[in-house]
Amino acid sequence: MKLVLLLLLAGAAIFAGRWFLDEGRGHDLMTEDLLKSNLHQLMGAQDAFAREHGTFADSLAQLPGSLFWSTGVTIRITADSNRGWSARATYPSHEAGEELECAVYVGAAAPPLPRMTERKTRCR
Repeated sequence: MKLVLLLLLAGAAIFAGRWFLDEGRGHDLMTEDLLKSNLHQLMGAQDAFAREHGTFADSLAQLPGSLFWSTGVTIRITADSNRGWSARATYPSHEAGEELECAVYVGAAAPPLPRMTERKTRCR
């Protein structure tokens, strides 16, 4: 019984220590997930647009009004309508003057961030 209690206390101490060390980063991870979610929604909308129009949308205004972008997230599309597109999603960080940024690209568009793979979001 004492061993089980000791193990539980040790586990709680490790968890608490990680929480304190990662407290600021936890906010960034949640925001990163938010940005990735918005970019995945954009990928789906671009795929649907391309199936219907035979080209990619050059702007968010061309995509369906039913898309929901998270509050505070800014999305910018760069498109070569026939060959591909890329997008960046940004959100102000809790660090003064910094932004969290995630990006994605599809087709022959230039990757917006270094070391990217097509259709895989990457953040910095």
